[in-house]
Amino acid sequence: MSAKKTSNHPKIVIPGGQKAVKTSGALAEHEYVKEVDHLDHKEKCKESSSLKNTPTKASAKKQKGEEIPEISNSALLETLVARFDLQDGKLSNIEQKITENSLMFVNLTKAVEFNLAEIKDCKTRIYLFDKQLTSIITSHADLISRMSELERYKRRWNLRVIRMKEIAGRQRELDEALLNMVVKDLQPFTIVEDEGFRAFVNKLDPSYVLPSRKVLKTMVSERYNTTKEKTMEDLQKAEFVSLTADMWSSINMDGYLGVTCHYITPEATMATVLLGVRRFYQTHTAQHLMEAKALLMAEWGITSKVHCMVTDNASNMILSAQLLNLRHVPCFAHNLNLIVKKALDQTPVINEIRQKARKIVGLFRSSCKAKDKLVEMQSLMGRPSLKMIQEVETRWNSTFDMLQRLYEQREPLGAALANLNSDTAPLTSLEYDIIQQSLTLLQPFKLATTEMSEEQRVSASKLIPLYRMLQHKLAQKKGNATQESTVQLGSHLQEGLHSRCGGYETFRALALATLLDPRFKNVAFGNPAKALDAEKHITLECASLMRSNTTPEPQMSTSGPSSSTPVETQDSLWEHFDNRIRETQMIHNHTADATVEVKKYLSDAFLTRTHDPLTYWKERAVIFPHLYVLAKKYLCMPATSVPCERIFSKAGEIICKKRSRLSPSTAEKLIFLNKNL
Repeated sequence: MSAKKTSNHPKIVIPGGQKAVKTSGALAEHEYVKEVDHLDHKEKCKESSSLKNTPTKASAKKQKGEEIPEISNSALLETLVARFDLQDGKLSNIEQKITENSLMFVNLTKAVEFNLAEIKDCKTRIYLFDKQLTSIITSHADLISRMSELERYKRRWNLRVIRMKEIAGRQRELDEALLNMVVKDLQPFTIVEDEGFRAFVNKLDPSYVLPSRKVLKTMVSERYNTTKEKTMEDLQKAEFVSLTADMWSSINMDGYLGVTCHYITPEATMATVLLGVRRFYQTHTAQHLMEAKALLMAEWGITSKVHCMVTDNASNMILSAQLLNLRHVPCFAHNLNLIVKKALDQTPVINEIRQKARKIVGLFRSSCKAKDKLVEMQSLMGRPSLKMIQEVETRWNSTFDMLQRLYEQREPLGAALANLNSDTAPLTSLEYDIIQQSLTLLQPFKLATTEMSEEQRVSASKLIPLYRMLQHKLAQKKGNATQESTVQLGSHLQEGLHSRCGGYETFRALALATLLDPRFKNVAFGNPAKALDAEKHITLECASLMRSNTTPEPQMSTSGPSSSTPVETQDSLWEHFDNRIRETQMIHNHTADATVEVKKYLSDAFLTRTHDPLTYWKERAVIFPHLYVLAKKYLCMPATSVPCERIFSKAGEIICKKRSRLSPSTAEKLIFLNKNL
C-alpha cells in the first residue's frame, strides 16, 4: 500500500485492492473507519464459513454409517503439517494485512493530525472572523450612530445657514435703512459711534451689527454711484432739459456751484435731478462758470439736450449762459424779491416802521424776561404761544412774515412791553394800520412766490398770466388803501413790476410756453399782437419739426404725354431750379400741416386752471404729435431758481462747524443723495 500527496489532503489506500480516495477532515476519517470495520467483518465471516464448510472424513463416514478407519500418525502428522502450513499462510497473510493496516493507520493518523490542524486553523479563522464580524457590527452600529449625529448636525447647520441668510438679509435691510436715515436726516457718520445710539439699536435688534464710520462712508459712495447711474439712464430718455444754476458760500466762505436739471418724463410728469454741488475754487467770472457748467453737462451727457438755463440776474450768470449758447431765463422769485425790497426801501414811513419792528423783535428774542412776559400775556389773552420772527435783509418774505406776526400778536405784545422796563418804543395804532394795509398789498406777491417755487408742477407758462394778475390785484388793493404811505408803496410796486416783468410777453421761450399750456393758450396775453407772434413762431417750429421727421420721397415724373416731355440728362440744366421748386412745395405743405395742427389745438377746449397740463398733452399726444414734442421742450422750464436755493439750504446743514473735516466730494454725495433719493 502506498500513498502520495497531491494536495493538502492525503490519499488513503484501502485494503482489498480498493483505489485511493481523497478525504478531508472528520468526514474522511469517518468513512475510512466504516470501510475498515466492514472489511474485517467480511474476512472473519469467510474464515468461519470455510472452517464450517470443510468436513472431516470421519464425520462423513460416520454420517454414512461407515466405519472410520484408523489414521496413522504419519498421516495425521502430515495432515497437521498441512494445516499448520495453511495456518502459517494465513498468519503471514494476516501479518501482511496488519502491516498494510499499520501503514494505513499511520496515514490515517497523519490525515487526522492534518485535519485537526486544519480544524484548529479553521477555528482560529472562525474566531478571527467572529472577532472581525463583531468589530464590523460594532463599527456599523457606530457608523449608524454617527450618521444619525451627522444628520442632526446637518439639520442644525441648515437651520444655522437659513438663520445666517435671514440675518444677512436683515443686516442688509437695516444697513440700507441706516444709510437712508443718515442721508435724509443729514446725520453725521459718527452717529454709529455714539453710545446712546448704539444702545438704542441694540435694544431694537441685538443681532444687528452697526457698521463702522468708514464702512458707512463707503456705503454712501456706493449708493451715490448706483443712484447716479440710474439717474443718468432716466436723463437719456428725456428729449429736452432745462437747468437752474446758482452760487453759494458755505460757513467757511468756500464757494460752491449748484446745478439742477428739470425735464418731462416719458410718462408725462415733471422730474427734477440735482446734477451736482461742486466746490468752486476759481474766481466767479463768467468764463470760469461757463467752463464748470459745460463740464457738468458733458459729464451727464445732456449738452445737446439743454434748452434753457434759469438763474438770478447776476451778470456773470447771464453771460455764462450766453457763452454756452443757451437761452437765459431770469428767476421770477428773484425779480419779485428785488421789486418788493426796492419798493419797501423807497417808502420812508414803512422803512421806519420796519426799523422799529426789528428792535421790538430783537428784544423779545434776546431777553428771557421779555420772552416769558410775552408768553404770559399770550396765555392770559387766550392767544397761541408764538415767537417773534426776525427780518432777514436779503429775503423780502421774511419782512412780510415779521410784520404779519407783529400785527397778529399786537395786543399781547403791547401788554408785554407795557409791563417791561424797556426803552423799546411800541408801535402805534396808526403804524399797525399801515402794516395791515401794507400786508394787503404784499399778499399777492407772497402767494405768487409760493406758487411759482413748486418743482413738480409746470410753472414757466404761468409767468405771463401771473404778471397780469399781479397787476390787476395790485391796482385793486392800491385803490382800497387809505394811508398815503401804503399808496406810495403800491405805486413803487407797480413800477418795479412793470420794469422787471413787463417784457415777459416779448420773451419768446415764455410766450411759447404760455401758448402751449392748454390752461392759458393765447388768452393769457395782454397784447394780442404778442399772442399772434407767439402763434406764428410755434407754427414755424412745428413745421420745422415735421420736415426733420419726414424722409425724402423719390422724385416722381411729371404727368403729361411722354412725347412732349424732353428726356433729361444726368447733368440737367434745370436741376437747381427743380430742387428749389420741390423744397418750396415741401415747405408749403409742412407749413400748412403745422398751421392746421396749431389752429386745431387753439380751438380745442381750455383746460381747467387747477388741472395738470401734462396730463392733457399725454392724452392728446396722437392728435397733436408735433405740438406734444414742443410742449415737452417749453413746459419743462422752471420759473425760478428756487430748486438751487433749497439745495443750498440742505448744504448748509451738512457743511457746518461740527462737520468741518467733511471733504467737498463727500459733501456733494450726501447732498446729491438727499435730493435724488
